[in-house]
Amino acid sequence: MKTSALLSAMLLLLALAPSSARAAMAFDATYGQGEQAFSLATGSPGELGRLKALGEAFSASAGARLQWKKAGSGQSLKLLRERAVDMIMVHAPQAEKEAVAQGWAAQRTPLGSN
Repeated sequence: MKTSALLSAMLLLLALAPSSARAAMAFDATYGQGEQAFSLATGSPGELGRLKALGEAFSASAGARLQWKKAGSGQSLKLLRERAVDMIMVHAPQAEKEAVAQGWAAQRTPLGSN
């Protein structure tokens, strides 16, 4: 399956500050190796194996691991707002724009569309 098709209609948002909430998070999978880790909440890309491929490739080049939390768009946005994850991939354009406007998210980056 093509990368663009898997990432279709998904967007990436980053939390603005770190949180200790991540330490208590139970992640669904960890991809790659390394002392440094970043966390991401999303649904389909993880379920379809896309995050595994991306996480392992990133780990090989940057030496960090990806920790995935399975969550739909609404739950992913909630986890980001609570700073329980570092970034999300969702399809909720209006909510994403509001998160950035309210200042608790940054770097809204379109990855694709359908």
